[in-house]
Amino acid sequence: MQREVSIDLFRGMIVILFLFLNFLFSFSPENTIPFILRHNQPNALLPGDFIAALFAFVMGAALSLSYERRVRNNESHSIILMTYARRFVMLIVIGVILDSLWALGELKFQWGVLQTLGLAGMVSILLLQFTNRKKIIIAISVLVVYGLLLLQNQIFYEYINSTRHGGPLGALSYSVIMIFGFVSSSMLILEQKPYREMIVIGIAIILLSLLCSLVIPYNKLLVTPSYALITAGAGIVLLVALRYFCEKYNITSGPLLLFGRNSLLAWVLQYPLVYYPLMLFEVWTPFGFFEGIMLAFWFVFITYFLVKLAEGHNISLRM
Repeated sequence: MQREVSIDLFRGMIVILFLFLNFLFSFSPENTIPFILRHNQPNALLPGDFIAALFAFVMGAALSLSYERRVRNNESHSIILMTYARRFVMLIVIGVILDSLWALGELKFQWGVLQTLGLAGMVSILLLQFTNRKKIIIAISVLVVYGLLLLQNQIFYEYINSTRHGGPLGALSYSVIMIFGFVSSSMLILEQKPYREMIVIGIAIILLSLLCSLVIPYNKLLVTPSYALITAGAGIVLLVALRYFCEKYNITSGPLLLFGRNSLLAWVLQYPLVYYPLMLFEVWTPFGFFEGIMLAFWFVFITYFLVKLAEGHNISLRM
């Protein structure tokens, strides 16, 4: 099975948005940035809040295709599971190292994006062998339990609310988003479900999230069930749109695909390029919004150049 271009395109788009917003907030104080461009705001659902969840979704979509390819090559399920488990453990280790070095002056453990995605992956791969129906039932069940704990258990709520990305327990909700990624790519790409049917499914999940939000509002900081559902639904719609676009225009190369093939390397590069220099020179958010925009664009371009150079020399980090 060849690489699925729509998956790389999806991942490339999300990585670029990830990098751009991270760079922008590194160079510009939050109060100078328009509200619509912010993220992680209490009691709000903004465009930037979708990015981390959509990345979890596309990780799940890619993993489903990878699993199918390995099964067709007659690899045993246990070997496949161990391969993925090692990959996600390494993702957690890389995240711990990167974030701990960033916070070295404070000498404390930092929980970050890669750790969340790695742990979510560790949970979600346990369902790889299940049918799509069982995956959906289990995913919804996890969200119900997670939501009840947020509503009924003050200790659980305080823990999620006080940790970045919900901490290790918040990864449960992200694992559900990954599972929806499994199911959507399996249905769309492997089972060849019609685009219209997949769009309807995505919209149905978004509508379900609206109902859920009446009980537990959208909140990325708490990774609420309504947030998991709306981002999963949006992921399905976006994946369908990108696959249709790729089929119609036969895309085979470009900056988005480059970032999509090398998403982990692009993510790692932002630390030595921006975070560590700012920490070492104790310079934080020194510029206004427009200067921050220009610097963010510039550093995204530098990252692209470095990733392209690395790929040309067969240097890669695979997520």
